[in-house]
Amino acid sequence: MCRQRLSVAGRPMLWLQAEVLATDLAEFAGAAIGMQLLFGMPVAVPAVVSLALLELRRKGRTRPFELMSAAALMFVASGIGYDIIDTGGQSASGLAAGP
Repeated sequence: MCRQRLSVAGRPMLWLQAEVLATDLAEFAGAAIGMQLLFGMPVAVPAVVSLALLELRRKGRTRPFELMSAAALMFVASGIGYDIIDTGGQSASGLAAGP
């Protein structure tokens, strides 16, 4: 879509903007913050998982990348499920407000 809508000069500028903002860094930071909030996990664990995911994606191995991504999503979903069960006896508004 970018190729169709942007000029020849605009495409490299868009690529440069994406590299400068380090979109992969945002993925890592979000994972680290989420794991810290949900499980009190040190930052090193999501860092290793994020770097492994990025390496799999870079090498073009889509199936292991998809499996690791699904496992990471299930891990986070299980943490959220645990938090909901652990706070039992609250109303829906109480659950939405958080612990």
